[in-house]
Amino acid sequence: MIDYALDIERAVLGNCLLDANVFEDLRLPEEAFYSFEHREIYKALKEAGSDLIGVEQNLREKGILERIQPVLNDCLVDASTNYDYHHQVLKEKYLQRYMREGLRKALNKTDDVFSLIDDVQRLADSMQNERIALTPDEIFYREESTPRAEKIMFAERQLDEFYKDASNKGMLEVTIADSGHGKTQFAMYKVDKVLKQGYKVLWIQLEGVDVDTAKYFENNPYKNNIFITHNLYDIEDIKSEARTLNRRVGIDYIVIDYVQNVECARMDRTNGIEYISQQLTRLAKDIDCYVHLLSQVSINYSARSGWKQEPSYGDVRWSQQLKQDAHIISSVFRPSRIESLIDGDHIKDFDNNLAPYNSVYVKHAKVRHGKQEWKRIHYIHTEKGFIPLAFMENVPF
Repeated sequence: MIDYALDIERAVLGNCLLDANVFEDLRLPEEAFYSFEHREIYKALKEAGSDLIGVEQNLREKGILERIQPVLNDCLVDASTNYDYHHQVLKEKYLQRYMREGLRKALNKTDDVFSLIDDVQRLADSMQNERIALTPDEIFYREESTPRAEKIMFAERQLDEFYKDASNKGMLEVTIADSGHGKTQFAMYKVDKVLKQGYKVLWIQLEGVDVDTAKYFENNPYKNNIFITHNLYDIEDIKSEARTLNRRVGIDYIVIDYVQNVECARMDRTNGIEYISQQLTRLAKDIDCYVHLLSQVSINYSARSGWKQEPSYGDVRWSQQLKQDAHIISSVFRPSRIESLIDGDHIKDFDNNLAPYNSVYVKHAKVRHGKQEWKRIHYIHTEKGFIPLAFMENVPF
């Protein structure tokens, strides 16, 4: 199959030369044109505007007008009113060449089947979403003319305020907590909210069984928008399931409970941890979804006491790469798990005031974008899950 059509390229360029509006609608890279002469005309259009005199002057200054003038004339002759069809054909021919070259590079780069699968998946995704390398001007145009990444909304004041700078699709959140403090319950609480907003969720259960998670959502009217698996551990299997499910139903939100149980069969543990972090970060961007990772931490209780045992940024030791990749790190802390914070039937909060015994506090530990503010949500943990009690801003660290 021939992956170029010179007559179509001339027709598209002729339309651009005759109509500035047509050129403004043509958001393609220079490589979309197979012919050298056609690429130079397109570059001149971008640099000089869709004005024939300006294009000729641009080519003259480059010393190539004499060579390109006959082709320029042919473009004007071949211009037609069937612009949409010609534009589509030009795009398809370019994507054929782009895919062929991408596959050639992938095949020549490695003999590792996992790397090859990764490269092919990214190539397919880039074609589907028409993501291509852009010049600065094209990037600025894209930013001005395309919507921002969709923000995940929870329809709850406390959560929406807590995540106002860090809940866009493509972002990565890590929630840290010691065992028994409630990180899974917090993730379930969030997912219950997003399901009710119409989002679709993939829950990867790496501790326990899927039926336990399913029971939590059995009364949610949108419970069939969450897809739960408890038998995927290798990062390659997780990525494949996420991509497959995203193509089939569209996934907005992914939870991995918990990330330390993710395995990487192709690497040793030390290198695998960094690779897993990078792959999950890339997955969030590639399929345009929010990824929420739950991470176990171990607090040195002998060196810290009271509220200083609340998890912090420095406690994310599983992977320095994960710490850097995360857009937001949140912590979950249950004071009733700390003996010194129990006062009869109550616990002592961070201001040493008495609070309900079953209090749980969720706090910012890091926010990559936006103003860093110390925020907490105070929840009461009941048999039916979390109930928000208060939202606190700029609380003591």
